[in-house]
Amino acid sequence: MRGFHANPVRSTDVQWVKVRKIATAAQALVADKISRTKEGKVVSRSKFGRRECIFSAERNATEPERLQEMKMNRVWKSVPLMIALAFAGFVTWYGPTLMGQAAYAVASGESRAARESLAELSKHDSLSPLFRAVNKAVRSAVVVVNVKQKVAAPTQDMDEMFRRFFGENSPRRQMPRPPTPQQPGQAPKREYFSRGLGSGVIVDAEKGYILTNWHVVNNADEVEVVTHDNRHLQAQWVRSDQATDLAIIKVEPDRLFDAPLGDSDKMEVGDWVMAFGAPEGLSQTVTAGIISAKGRTTSRGDAYQDFIQTDAAINHGNSGGPLV
Repeated sequence: MRGFHANPVRSTDVQWVKVRKIATAAQALVADKISRTKEGKVVSRSKFGRRECIFSAERNATEPERLQEMKMNRVWKSVPLMIALAFAGFVTWYGPTLMGQAAYAVASGESRAARESLAELSKHDSLSPLFRAVNKAVRSAVVVVNVKQKVAAPTQDMDEMFRRFFGENSPRRQMPRPPTPQQPGQAPKREYFSRGLGSGVIVDAEKGYILTNWHVVNNADEVEVVTHDNRHLQAQWVRSDQATDLAIIKVEPDRLFDAPLGDSDKMEVGDWVMAFGAPEGLSQTVTAGIISAKGRTTSRGDAYQDFIQTDAAINHGNSGGPLV
């Protein structure tokens, strides 16, 4: 029977195997875990003890990377300054225009709101329709009174005028002069017309009676009445009373409109009134105001005085017009 032959294991080989196993196990036990922290440190834990060995390991950056990082830091630090400068330039260049547009927008909004508010308020206005109604009822009876007065004034002697300007040796003294018809020592007279202006109101259309002031037609040689439709009527006669400062003008009753007289005793201070007339020749002019006072008097002692004071505008040419 043939038997098997086995090679014997050498002791040296076994020892080397054990040494390699021990070295491998020791290496794994000494540094079995390695991890990086947020600060860039390396932490190594050993199973042979509970102590932890912390090794600082700074990352070694190359010189180009360090320069690039410094450049980026400078750029990021200058970004806020650049933004501030850009904003300041924008405000300086476009600020006035933008502010003007904003102010215009605000003003436009306020104006539009005011117009809308005014339109709403006008719906509740009861005074304007009353003024319009009074104007339509009275204006046709208001007339313009034009007056002419013949005035004779002595003319200045030509010799006297030349003497005042040229002295005693004036050329006028050497000129032949025609004989003058006037008496010696009497200067010749020159006639001209003085024009006046006032207002009036037709109080009786059928008879053609127009009421005005005495001082409007006083000493007038010609009186002309202009109606609301621009017709010129010559006065047939005039009757006046200086004490009451009233006058009546008679014209041809042709297509006239009258305004009846009211009772001034019923008026109270604070009541609204309207004054009609032709101030400065502007016919059909209407002004409004209130009764400021009653029973006023002036310094004239030879006239009947019981006047109504009003703050409605009364100008030259309004005399004789009605207060409604």
